[in-house]
Amino acid sequence: VSARLITQHTTPSNVIELARRMGVKSPLRAVPALSLGAGGEVTPLEMVSAFSTFANEGVHHPPFYITRIEDQYGNIIYERKKVNIGVDAVSPKIAQTMTKFMQGTIDGGTGWRIRQLFKDCDAAGKTGTTNDFADAWFIGFTPQLAAGMWVGFDDKRVTFTGGYGYAGEAAAPLWGRLMAKIYSN
Repeated sequence: VSARLITQHTTPSNVIELARRMGVKSPLRAVPALSLGAGGEVTPLEMVSAFSTFANEGVHHPPFYITRIEDQYGNIIYERKKVNIGVDAVSPKIAQTMTKFMQGTIDGGTGWRIRQLFKDCDAAGKTGTTNDFADAWFIGFTPQLAAGMWVGFDDKRVTFTGGYGYAGEAAAPLWGRLMAKIYSN
């Protein structure tokens, strides 16, 4: 479906433009294979940042790492000022539709193992496995949080056996455990 969409209903250049609005800064090639995950490498942080746009009803906010630093006595040394610099990346309707599609990944697709671990909250996401089985990832979100899990090595020194569904077996359950832990507290 995605391969047909990029060639019959839009262009690779339009897809890259959308990716940029959603926070992807890595180089991407304007080729039809972009719809299948080829055409460039994107960092896990960029993917989580982009997917958070769907949870935020189509508005993209750049990620940040530190919200506050306190000393041992509770004195605030640094506190991030809240800045609303959101970008309307996609319409709320498109964000809702994409969320619905990606809920299927968890509720019965390649990320089904998540529901064994994390049952009490709406969640959506996408698994991904590289062609050479050197990387597996799961990027997901709830109405409040977006997070990603990546399993692999930067230098691709190890390739994993297993084939289809590898990300659903390796990365998705890690995401489910993380979310279960976060939401239980």
